[in-house]
Amino acid sequence: MSVDKKIKSIIITGPTASGKTGISLDVANLCNGEILSCDSMQIYRKMDIGTAKIDEQEQNGVPHHLIDIAEPWEEFSVADYCKVANDCAQELSSRGKTPVFVGGTGLYVTSLVEGFSYKEEDASNEALQAELNLMAGTDTGLKELYSYLQKNDPLAAEKIHINNKKRVVRAVELFKLTGKTQQERNLESKKSGSVLDPIVFAMDMKREYLYARINMRVDLMLELGLVEEVERLLKYCEENGKELSKTALQAIGYKETIKYINGEISLNELSEEIKLATRHYAKRQLTWLRKWPWVKWIKCEDNPFAEIKSHLSENTYYFS
Repeated sequence: MSVDKKIKSIIITGPTASGKTGISLDVANLCNGEILSCDSMQIYRKMDIGTAKIDEQEQNGVPHHLIDIAEPWEEFSVADYCKVANDCAQELSSRGKTPVFVGGTGLYVTSLVEGFSYKEEDASNEALQAELNLMAGTDTGLKELYSYLQKNDPLAAEKIHINNKKRVVRAVELFKLTGKTQQERNLESKKSGSVLDPIVFAMDMKREYLYARINMRVDLMLELGLVEEVERLLKYCEENGKELSKTALQAIGYKETIKYINGEISLNELSEEIKLATRHYAKRQLTWLRKWPWVKWIKCEDNPFAEIKSHLSENTYYFS
């Protein structure tokens, strides 16, 4: 897609609990926009409270997309997301709407902006992955895999510790599937560029305020019935003869609640574990976003919407 045909879009990101949802509604109304979730866990059905999914009343009439598009037992990769997100953005643009992406999944954001065009051969091969995981289950096998990676993709090996079995297996798998190093795949994937012409805003909140908001959010989730939601989720999977996917199990709040349901931790411990995990996640989100020069940081303590509106006024083509 040529530059002049790229889709004008807005991305609102930042750490969890930093106020992205409220701002996104104002921005969508300002720019004749519709909202596309950029959250790797809100894609899953039956996972509402723990992912802070916006409900229909809170949407205030603004259409939302890319929520509840997968079953909780399905694996959903960044490649899957990029495809559905770009298709949705193109559909919105064809109707004269501005796509407003909202969410804190850094890899999703970066992939949209940088334009990684993941190929089908980069997707997992279950048989190969099972074979590699079996090898990685022993010290000798893991060493063999790491040596293979050092020989064939030394730059990738430098970034991965030998004890990180999951990343070692994935790196070897990708090389075996594509015959290309990570650097070669990245260079190739960037050739087509992004289909979007985005402006990216990230919410910047003082740590003490952010952590206080996280604590309040976790307390509210538990009051709203997070434990009961996880029980229903597990039952839903069981009734369908399935288990939660590896991707869905990464959702903060769910794996901790499963421990509580299994009697491994108390309710107080559950609350504290979720809060701690969420704070750590927020820190990782900020670290990831600060790597990218295209991020415009918005101070939440002042008037964040006014600041975003000011930025957009300098780019009048975002307005209908």
